[in-house]
Amino acid sequence: MGASLTPPARSVRRWLAAGLIALLGAAGVTLGAATAAGHRPGASAATGRPGASAATGRLPTAARRAGPNLLADATAGRWQRWTVRPPQAATIRPAAVGLGLQAAGNHPWSVWSGSPAGGLVPVTPGALVRASASAAAPGPPLRADAILAFYDAAGSLLTTVWGASAALAASPTALPGALGLAPPGTSGVALGVAFYTPVVGQQLQVAGATVRAGPPPDPPPVAGPLHVVGNHILDARGRVFVPRGVNLTGFEMSPDPSGIDATLIRQIRGWGATMVRVAVGEQYWLAQSCQYAPGYRQRIDQVVRWITAAGMVALLDLHATTAGGVCGTAGPQPMADAAFALTFWRQVAARYRSNPLVAFDLFNEPQDISSRVWLSGGTVHSWGRSWPAAGMQQLYDAVRGAGARNLVVVSGVDWANRLPQHLVAGDNIAYGVHAYTCQAAPPPRCTSPNPDDPLPILSGWVAPGATVPVVVSEFGWPSGSQGRYLQAVITTAQRHGWGWLAYTVTGTNQGPFQLVAAQIAGGPAEPSAAGMVVLRALASAP
Repeated sequence: MGASLTPPARSVRRWLAAGLIALLGAAGVTLGAATAAGHRPGASAATGRPGASAATGRLPTAARRAGPNLLADATAGRWQRWTVRPPQAATIRPAAVGLGLQAAGNHPWSVWSGSPAGGLVPVTPGALVRASASAAAPGPPLRADAILAFYDAAGSLLTTVWGASAALAASPTALPGALGLAPPGTSGVALGVAFYTPVVGQQLQVAGATVRAGPPPDPPPVAGPLHVVGNHILDARGRVFVPRGVNLTGFEMSPDPSGIDATLIRQIRGWGATMVRVAVGEQYWLAQSCQYAPGYRQRIDQVVRWITAAGMVALLDLHATTAGGVCGTAGPQPMADAAFALTFWRQVAARYRSNPLVAFDLFNEPQDISSRVWLSGGTVHSWGRSWPAAGMQQLYDAVRGAGARNLVVVSGVDWANRLPQHLVAGDNIAYGVHAYTCQAAPPPRCTSPNPDDPLPILSGWVAPGATVPVVVSEFGWPSGSQGRYLQAVITTAQRHGWGWLAYTVTGTNQGPFQLVAAQIAGGPAEPSAAGMVVLRALASAP
């Protein structure tokens, strides 16, 4: 718009990150003991098909006895060089399922598959890196997650990328894994598994740990203009175009939001997006508004140029409007105001009609209005007053009246959850659905009976989707710590051939719905745990 254990507290993650840095100094000592036993540091092999790498190999008998940091993974037939943090305060040993660790304290623990002293998986900058592992913890319940740590050739830690956590059981549980893009200068990567928070003496186990690297997502540029035939959007070559991407927020509530620049747009493209939905506010655009911001139109021009020059579609979304007055309060409203919205769309459509990669989303989330008002306009009530609203047909006619033939997206009624029976008359129209089961906070503060299930919203769009194009133009989860709900939405959308645009990317990486955890200067945007689901889906899109 986790539960207390999801995500781990920021202080816990800072503690573990500090431990990873401290590990660089400690690793040389523990790996030196292994060298004395006849196994040189860094002897793990990197094998695999072209374009991919995996840490693989078998642990020699001598190495099994060499020291506590070399452990077999008996399940997968692989071995990893593991170091525990803190390195001096736990007992580690081979276990039936792989690596075994006996906690010596009731604070978070992490184990790592390698360090600059040895055991890193070679990775080239820009590669899409996928890590997976299973973990077990007989005894009191606790959680664990996977972490990627990227290093340069000098052994300096460049960044860490944290996956979602999972509740562990006595038998191995597959972790959600971690997914990230190798920053500039990357030479190698290590996989970590963090445990939160065991009791003293609890047995912790890791198995099936793998790290694989492959090419990043690189979809071809979209060929505009786009046009609608039946229930499909087609590109200029007549091929079906299924929008996939993200929402970009900030311009709806600020005339100059920080952090939205060419680098951010390149990073969105680097994830494999083909469409970016840009939220805008009419209050800054229109000269007659009390909140008019000189230079706002030029800032939107700039963002549109960045998006479309990168071969993506810029979907301009009228997100913030007024409550029907020149100086009315701007923000989410039940419906577009007739006083300003029609003028807004005439101006916006005339400005971008010649750009074949610009599309128009007429109004964000119609709410608390009838289907008649949604289509044809009428009186609405908000902010303690009544005022005339424009309907979707009027907004569409304003766009077409300005000479723009661009693709138009029309959001449904009831917060864009439902599509009315009577639709907008016209052509080149797709319909947008927004899917949120938890609008402000995750469980237990979200009381949705099935918070991970989007079907109560999306199933109502299957029948209309047989005759009109459908785009899930907003969906998200109010915590960046897990992506189960996002995966469920994406799976449903792709099953039906619908487009999807996940919420949200900002310039500051702030907010509960944030898909980006960190932006690397000159390099990629690293995903939050929720964003990993989006990045993975974009990377695997046809």
